[in-house]
Amino acid sequence: MAGKVKACEEVGFKSTLIRYEDDVSEETVLKTVMQLNNNEDIDGFIVQLPLPDSIQSKKLLKVLIPQRFDGFHPVNIGRMVLGLPSFVSATPAGILELIRRYEIPTSGKSCTVIGRSNIVGKPISILMSQKSDPGDATVTLCHSRTQNLKEIMRSSDIIIAALGKPEFVKADMVKEGAVVFDVGSLVSGQN
Repeated sequence: MAGKVKACEEVGFKSTLIRYEDDVSEETVLKTVMQLNNNEDIDGFIVQLPLPDSIQSKKLLKVLIPQRFDGFHPVNIGRMVLGLPSFVSATPAGILELIRRYEIPTSGKSCTVIGRSNIVGKPISILMSQKSDPGDATVTLCHSRTQNLKEIMRSSDIIIAALGKPEFVKADMVKEGAVVFDVGSLVSGQN
């Protein structure tokens, strides 16, 4: 979280970090979220996952206002899937921005996404397959139990590794000229 606060400072965003101990009650967290929802001075906020076992993340998602919450709110995910304006989770949005800035062609390209988390893997696979720019790629979504993963990766023009395992992708898994995004150190180990 300290990195997020520092990043906000660097770009001139005002941010506040609310931190609780692992034994925080679900009631306390829900009350805080409701206060953030109702505070007109706040443009948006995130709830850092994973949550302690005492807090039901699905219950928490139900009280969040989609217009102020990160891209993995069910309403925002639904809007993203339909190609409607929505918040997009930070890491998938960052990958798309890198593709734009480096002018990496995606239309008609084969893209392998490794990792099926709701935070990165699923959203980026959907975004890359949509009829958009960047996007319009043929996407294969893989995970830790995918058979023949190395062969699938070797046939890909674009590889997005989001397994939560930094440096999972090795040189012998990548064909010449392929573009690789390794966001393994940016996401949790959900795959």
